[in-house]
Amino acid sequence: MNIHVLAGEYCHKTTTQFKWLAERAPKGVNFTIAESPAALENLNEADLFVAAGLYWSGSADPTRPDTPTYPGATEEQRQGFRDYVASGRPVLAFHGGIASFDDWPEFGRLLGFAWHWDITNHGPIKEYRIFPVEPPSPLLEGMGEFRITDENYINVQLVPGTRYATHLQMDCGDVKLPMLLTTEGQRVPGAGRAAYLALGHDMRAVEHPAFAPLFWKTVTWLTSKI
Repeated sequence: MNIHVLAGEYCHKTTTQFKWLAERAPKGVNFTIAESPAALENLNEADLFVAAGLYWSGSADPTRPDTPTYPGATEEQRQGFRDYVASGRPVLAFHGGIASFDDWPEFGRLLGFAWHWDITNHGPIKEYRIFPVEPPSPLLEGMGEFRITDENYINVQLVPGTRYATHLQMDCGDVKLPMLLTTEGQRVPGAGRAAYLALGHDMRAVEHPAFAPLFWKTVTWLTSKI
């Protein structure tokens, strides 16, 4: 299996996170990790595309030399991703990756999940209780609740008219936020399976004992129809 990852180190250290996961991957799983929109190229070789890195047009701040320039996706790269999704192959949106390419709204529709800067927000980074929905999803067979230090996202935007399943939630007191969402087809013609794993703000989350099993269960579901 070939997993292609749009990664990076801006705001979230996703290159570091996915290198850590790659070093511990099951036999036969190969990662290609790119720190630019070049991750949208050569997707004919990918069995799974992961949107993890944050590529936001507002990241560049001329008053701060430490902020990155924004490398927007070229039309050729955009078409490569359209073709990939239309082929029915799966996508995994990972934590802050849903906020990428805000100047290309179609990206969120192709993923099935999007951060809209005037609607979506996040809460504090702290310890939360994570628990499966009832009745438990077969996707999460054998997983129970756990506590993890992470960040939550509020009002993640979904594609209108598309059906989603919630498998995992975060207890935020009065609000229970979805931490693992899945969908299949619907969002654009030809689309296959898609998932959003909202956990994964930093290495504390990725190194949590429950995280890798959750990640690989999600990958198995996404790729089981290839």
